Amino acid sequence: MPKKEIDWDNPYTSEKYVNRLGLNLGVDRSPYEEEDTGSQGQFDQKGYAEAVEKAYANDYSTRRALEAANLAGEKDIPKNISSIEDAYKAHKWMKSQHEGGGKYSSDADRANITTKWVEEDRSNLKQGFTDDLNAMKESLLETAANKKEEKKGPVRRSDRLQGARDRTEAGNSNIFGDNNAQVSKTDERKDATSNFLEDAKLDLKGGLNLQPSVSNITNAANEVTNLYGR
Repeated sequence: MPKKEIDWDNPYTSEKYVNRLGLNLGVDRSPYEEEDTGSQGQFDQKGYAEAVEKAYANDYSTRRALEAANLAGEKDIPKNISSIEDAYKAHKWMKSQHEGGGKYSSDADRANITTKWVEEDRSNLKQGFTDDLNAMKESLLETAANKKEEKKGPVRRSDRLQGARDRTEAGNSNIFGDNNAQVSKTDERKDATSNFLEDAKLDLKGGLNLQPSVSNITNAANEVTNLYGR
């Protein structure tokens, strides 16, 4: 049979639970008791419950243990204490974490639980950091491998490099004989004949003998030599 829910709004039904929590943290009850004037004085149960709630919210060991456990992934525990119900849940969870025998009642008991969960959280954080680094390394290696595969294709020269190569090849063609730049022997003979006729015209004007002679042929050969360096 499921346990009956605690009615925290009813101070009479919640009194024993509040008193148990207050006793565990050592919350003083006397400020909330009226002076006994011959009959039992009144007790401010609501004021005491608020004091117990505040004590749990301000208890470092309880607060730090809850924080570390939440970060470590623990379920069904308060993230903070903002009500007497939260204080009760925190108390029950802390008590369930108590190890080493004996009652769960001292500051040392709470401190040990805090230490356990802080170490658990740090261990998870360290493992998560290591996993992130490994994942990053694998990603970088995969990217580098993909780039290496891409570079295995045909090499494409830049426009600047291709232009320099073209100019070099054109220069070599002119040096070693390009058909377009080379002067044919027919052109050489044509130029020699033209220069010979010009000389003949000058001889005619000067009244020189224009009959073919060895010297005229020699002059034509000399013209070729002068023009083409041969």
